[in-house]
Amino acid sequence: GLDLLALDSTRTDGTTKVGGGLTTPSRKWLAALPEPTGPRIVTCHHPLGPVPEPLGSALPERSYRLRNSRVIADELAGAGVDFLMAGHVHWPYVRTYRGLTVVGVPSVSSFPPAYALVQISPAGTTVSLVPVAGEAGLIEAYEFALEDSNRGDAIREAVSTGYFDSLSDQPTPA
Repeated sequence: GLDLLALDSTRTDGTTKVGGGLTTPSRKWLAALPEPTGPRIVTCHHPLGPVPEPLGSALPERSYRLRNSRVIADELAGAGVDFLMAGHVHWPYVRTYRGLTVVGVPSVSSFPPAYALVQISPAGTTVSLVPVAGEAGLIEAYEFALEDSNRGDAIREAVSTGYFDSLSDQPTPA
């Protein structure tokens, strides 16, 4: 079987300086789950750990990531989670954080306008970036994104260095 779990990470400390967090009851529920019989995927809004460059240096980590990321990653691994899918920064990536595969999903309303397609089979798991806009829509989204004072330069760098070209059919170790 496949376990797809959604955790609410929309908890803050009352400031704009913290990305999000998981409540104690959510963490206890996760710890009490039985052993998985197949892949176990968790989704939540906020990323776990730092996002990759060039966006990583454009945003302060405390503005987007889960509080206590190291502890949460260890708890997720202890609960048999194979990988976590998160959004918030709308930046597509696949990376490993403390042994856990983390998939950053894009948004259809930002740059690049796309979604992540996750395919799970006995041979493994594949995550693909699927664009939802044609050339004109992509150009419009790119030009709009460049106006963002925090992310514009990072997006320009990502496009010029081929960052998005490297994201198709990313195998994950699930």
